[in-house]
Amino acid sequence: MDQHVIFQRRPVFFTDVNLVAVIGDDFPQEHIDFLESRNVDLAGLQKTEGQTFRWKGRYDYDLNEAHTLETHLNVFETFKPSIPENYRDAEYVFLPISILNCSWKCFSRLIIRNSSLAIR
Repeated sequence: MDQHVIFQRRPVFFTDVNLVAVIGDDFPQEHIDFLESRNVDLAGLQKTEGQTFRWKGRYDYDLNEAHTLETHLNVFETFKPSIPENYRDAEYVFLPISILNCSWKCFSRLIIRNSSLAIR
């Protein structure tokens, strides 16, 4: 399970979660079903023909430092985020650092209303 799916596990206990992402046709339906079972709003999820983003790396003693071995952008390379209208006044925004350029495009479309921004 990638960091985005793992991230989605915790906030659902405290707030509404709205997901903006792109996945390939290889993305397991069981992961989508899991998010739906936790009431994650998937209106911003785009499923595209091709393979889902892949990252392979390793960690040493310092778990804050990842060593990238492989990155395959796949469907993420042409991803144009579409932010549903009801997401645009989000109070909290989580942007994975691995996709920061696209994340800033998403963030710039949100209405900033005392938002808290977390970048990982």
